[in-house]
Amino acid sequence: MRLIAKLSIWYILITAIVLAIGGNIVFNEVMHNVDHEAHLKLSSWIYTTEEQLRNGTLIDQLEINSNIKVEELDYSRPEIPLFKKDTTAIFAPRKRGDDRKMIFGKSIKTNGHHYYIVAENFVAEPDEIAEGVESSLLTIAFLIVLIVGIISIIISRFILKPFNKSLAAMDNFNIKDQTPLLFSKTGTKEFNSLNRFLEKMTMKAVGDYNTLKEFSENASHEIQTPLAVIRGKLELLSETDINEQQANFIVAIQNSVNKLSAVNNSLILLTKLENQEYDINEFTNFSELLNKTIVLFQELMDMKNLAVVSDIESNVKIRINSYLAEVLLNNLITNSIRHNKSQGRIYITLTSSHLIIKNDGIEPEVPAEELFQRFKKGKQSNESTGLGLSIVKKICDLNGLSIHYTYADSLHTVEILF
Repeated sequence: MRLIAKLSIWYILITAIVLAIGGNIVFNEVMHNVDHEAHLKLSSWIYTTEEQLRNGTLIDQLEINSNIKVEELDYSRPEIPLFKKDTTAIFAPRKRGDDRKMIFGKSIKTNGHHYYIVAENFVAEPDEIAEGVESSLLTIAFLIVLIVGIISIIISRFILKPFNKSLAAMDNFNIKDQTPLLFSKTGTKEFNSLNRFLEKMTMKAVGDYNTLKEFSENASHEIQTPLAVIRGKLELLSETDINEQQANFIVAIQNSVNKLSAVNNSLILLTKLENQEYDINEFTNFSELLNKTIVLFQELMDMKNLAVVSDIESNVKIRINSYLAEVLLNNLITNSIRHNKSQGRIYITLTSSHLIIKNDGIEPEVPAEELFQRFKKGKQSNESTGLGLSIVKKICDLNGLSIHYTYADSLHTVEILF
C-alpha cells in the first residue's frame, strides 16, 4: 500500500475517533444548554407572573401565555415551594406518542390570596438531539473522507510524481548493467537531495561491484595457476622412484590441493550468486536434469553400496538458470552420498510443487538451522568444503525457492518448494 494511502487511512481513523469523542461532548453540551434555557424560560415565566400577582393583578387580568396556569388555593394551606418536574406528555400538534415536558411550579400568598402558579413547556428529547448530532457528524465525516481522498489523489499524482519516478528507477536498477542512475531535476528541494544521494549510492555500488568482480576473477586466476603447477609437479614426482611413505605424502598433498581448488571455485560461485550474475528468467526441465544427475553419480553410489529409490514426475519445468539447477542438484546428490552410511538408501521425489531428497545417516553435529551457513558441516569430513549447502541455499533464494532441512528417524531430509 502506498504511503499516501496509509497516511490517509490513519488520518481518517484518527478523525473518526475525534468525531466520536467530539460528538459525545457536543451532545452533552447541547443537552446542558437545552435544559438550562428551559429552566431560565420557565423560571422567568413563574417570577413574572408572581410579580404581577404581588402587584395586585387579578387572575383574569394576568398577561400570561398559554403555557402558564394560575389558580387560587385555600389560604389556610401552606405555601408550596418552587419545584421542578421533568416528565412526558402528548404534544398536541403531533399526537404521536409522548414527548419530553418540563414543569415548574410554586404557590405564593399575597394580598390575602393564595395563588398556585404552574409553567410548563415541551423541550427537545435526548434521542432527538442525538439524532441531530449524529446526522451532523456523519455529514462532516463524509466531507472529510471526500476531501482527504481528493487531496490524496492530488498529492499522489502530482506532488509525489517525482518521488514515484525515483522509486521506479530504483526498482529497475540492475547493477549488472553497470550504469549509475541519473535523475532529472524536480521542483522540490527534498526530492532533489534524495535523487543526488541515490545517484551517488548507485555510482558507488557500480564501482564496488566492478572492483569486487575484478578481484574475484583475479583471485581465482592467481590461485588456480599455482594449483595447476603443484598438480603437475606432484604428477611428475609420483612417476619417480619413491617409497610408500613418500607416496602417501603425495596423495595427501593432492587431496589438499583438490580441496583448495574446490573451495576457491565454490567461493567464486557464491560471489557471482550474490552479485546476481546469472539470468534467472529461463525455464529448465528439472525432471530431465535430475535423471541425468542420478546417472552421473550412479557409479559413486554403487561404490558405497547405496540404493536409490526415485519417484520423478516427468516434464517438471521451473524458472531457474540451467547451470544453477545443475549445481543445485549436484550438491544435493553429493551431500546425500557423502553423509550416508554403507548400504544406505537415498529417496528422491520430484513433483511439480517440490523436490524431496532423503538419505540415511547419523545426526548432524550442528543445529539444523546452521547447516546452510558457510563452512558448517553436519559431519566432519575431509572431503567436504562446508560450502555445498550454503550454495544450495543461495541458489534457492536467488530463484525464489523455499528450502527446508529436517532430521528424523535416522533420515536427513532436504525439501525444496517451487
